Amino acid sequence: MKLSNTLLVMAAATAIASCSNDKSENPPVPSDEAIAFNASAPLAPRSVITTGNLTDFRVTAFVDGKEYMNNVLVTKHGGSWTYTPTMYWPADKEVNFFSYAPGSGSGNAAHSDGKTDLTGFVNDGNTDLLYGVNMHESGEKTNMVTINFRHALSQIRFAFTRKTENPPIRVDVMKVDLVNILSQGDFNFPHETTSQGNKVVGEWSNQSVMTNPVIYSGPAVTLTDDPKQLLSSSYIFAVPQTLQPSEISGTGRKGSFVRALCAIYHEESGLKLWPTNSTPDRDEATGYGYLYFPLDASGSDGAIKTWDEGKAYRYNISIGVPKTSSAIQFDVTVDQYENFANPDLEN
Repeated sequence: MKLSNTLLVMAAATAIASCSNDKSENPPVPSDEAIAFNASAPLAPRSVITTGNLTDFRVTAFVDGKEYMNNVLVTKHGGSWTYTPTMYWPADKEVNFFSYAPGSGSGNAAHSDGKTDLTGFVNDGNTDLLYGVNMHESGEKTNMVTINFRHALSQIRFAFTRKTENPPIRVDVMKVDLVNILSQGDFNFPHETTSQGNKVVGEWSNQSVMTNPVIYSGPAVTLTDDPKQLLSSSYIFAVPQTLQPSEISGTGRKGSFVRALCAIYHEESGLKLWPTNSTPDRDEATGYGYLYFPLDASGSDGAIKTWDEGKAYRYNISIGVPKTSSAIQFDVTVDQYENFANPDLEN
């Protein structure tokens, strides 16, 4: 289902909210009670939208397949949600509501015949995206539309440690980025209420535009035995996608990777162990080298082939020097979890 032009680009200018109530469309006659909203979102670590920090969202509504509210901005004032102009419950009719957050900085809504999609979504890596659906609501049941939002994106985090060696090593990391990550896609709302009692989810399609987003870039950070999250760009959200299968051959690397620009030293003497002047992927300007970890590698829960909607992934990467080879090895575990109440790793 493809509908109108680009809906949602986080970097776009704020669109003017409007409410369609064109009498030529023969909208239902409103009742005496106004439509009111309440909203909740899942628990989550910081940087993620939750009930506590949700400040606005947008709503499109339909009655008998005809538009009744058009991408209306709903904002929080004190403990109440307000919007303008006020809309009223139609008499003897049910209303279907499609909502997404955040509502500010968004493009125009795309919808037709009672169906709403977010088309051409561009992920900036920094902004959480929520969606909520309320089907078959009516003023006879309640005047309050209680929206239970769900996370539309995947959350990703990376924690780095040095591998335990004898003698000990020092690992300095200057930059971390991702390689071959899809950054755009279309999102279709489910046509069931996203209530707390079910797990109905939306659907992503047409993921495209390969990017290499930077996770960390700054002064060199020395890894320790304790996990250290390297994050300067706040890139923790990704469009759900099938990760590109990793392949390393004589012609180079293919697939989706984490790439770290780092150097490894003998801790006591400070002598550099890696990279050498002849190391492939050595950065001439810094003297550091690039190490690659395939994102589809096996972890504690098996191979991670996809980043799924509403799930969070933490990659634990340990960097060390092997005993029998000059190549750098990774010890990798991947924690996959759906419960956003897990705490953040400290920097």
